[in-house]
Amino acid sequence: MVGEVVGRHVRAEDFDHGGKNIAYATAGSNTPGQYRPNESVAIATTTDAGGGYTITNTAAGQWLQYTINVTTSGTYSALFRIATAQSVGGKFHLNIDGKNVTGTITAPGTGGAQVWRTVTIKGIKVAPGQRLLRLVMDANGSGGSVANFNWIELVRTSA
Repeated sequence: MVGEVVGRHVRAEDFDHGGKNIAYATAGSNTPGQYRPNESVAIATTTDAGGGYTITNTAAGQWLQYTINVTTSGTYSALFRIATAQSVGGKFHLNIDGKNVTGTITAPGTGGAQVWRTVTIKGIKVAPGQRLLRLVMDANGSGGSVANFNWIELVRTSA
């Protein structure tokens, strides 16, 4: 699946096709089989603006991959729409083409599994062309998971 990332969200549940260890690495299950019932990624409906689905029950060692098309080089901000009921969320990062471009990000406690907040990381250099984004779960938070993810977006901030 190739999505145009600039100017719109990449929905977390729209990770690449190809199956486990190609498009994602998780130990979760998709019960009751929502949206992508044949994938072993925990997916649930969301109450966030725009509706749709969210990736839930993420844990350290898991990752999700997205093939995107970037049309213009420049410096970007990465926005992550997350929610967690944990007082201290887990840690995650974003790779682009195999390189950690965000450093470790700690998910803030948002007050609930469906209480959404956007976390922004600035200063990411991105070249044009087809790119592989990988959302990587690094460490669990106080409640034993990383966070729930609704979407990711790259926003160009300068040339």
